[in-house]
Amino acid sequence: MRNFLFGVVLGAFGTVWAMGALPEQIANVLNDKLGDLASVVGIDTDNSTDTADETDRSASAEGSGGFEAADALRRGGVYQNGHLVEVFTCPGMAISNEPPVDADDRLKNFKPLIKVEGVTLAAAPVSHGCFSSGFGDRDGKLHKGVDYHSEAGSTVYSAGSGTIVEAIYRDDYGHMVVIDHGNGVYTRYAHLKDFASGITQGSSVTGTTKLGRMGQTAGYSVPVHLHYELLLGDFNMPAKSFGLEPKDPMAY
Repeated sequence: MRNFLFGVVLGAFGTVWAMGALPEQIANVLNDKLGDLASVVGIDTDNSTDTADETDRSASAEGSGGFEAADALRRGGVYQNGHLVEVFTCPGMAISNEPPVDADDRLKNFKPLIKVEGVTLAAAPVSHGCFSSGFGDRDGKLHKGVDYHSEAGSTVYSAGSGTIVEAIYRDDYGHMVVIDHGNGVYTRYAHLKDFASGITQGSSVTGTTKLGRMGQTAGYSVPVHLHYELLLGDFNMPAKSFGLEPKDPMAY
């Protein structure tokens, strides 16, 4: 199946290029990212990526006019070893608190790995997806994290090594995991569809540990996405993770 999809990519690229019908902007994306495009349709360095990941990538790659390579790349991003290394805003979505982007809707100042209080974390700990909401004011309230969207829901990983201090369900955050990375640094992963095997309070994780899948779990209607928070402070307070101070991962 993967070989077939990759053949479709190459065939569509050659046909459209030969006809001279490919816009210059899209041509540049294809020239620069053809290798990365393989991962967008499911040819991925993560051999454990499951069928739903591949379905979402290939479905996103098909449009009414045939294979839309640039759109597929934007929806999938560029994945490597448990996190995205390049991120695009979601096509056709209104992005709240949108960070600076280039002509291809790629986040300009995105750092795949950030260092917070001496702790190294992934800024986008998902196998694929696009940026759908930033940190800051949203509808008069503080949006305490950043959101990554995928139509079918992608795999969510731990942003770094640490210990799970919460793995619970809440009506506001759905299936939620909070990880203590040391030095007063924590991360939260909300609206997960489920918890991966072994994801329980007290479990140790690394930067490539699967936590679950993007979902839309909550006591109210939400799209399929990961809500990802960077939190600082002392967890050993009555409010636990909700007594921590949220920070913008894109500011590091």
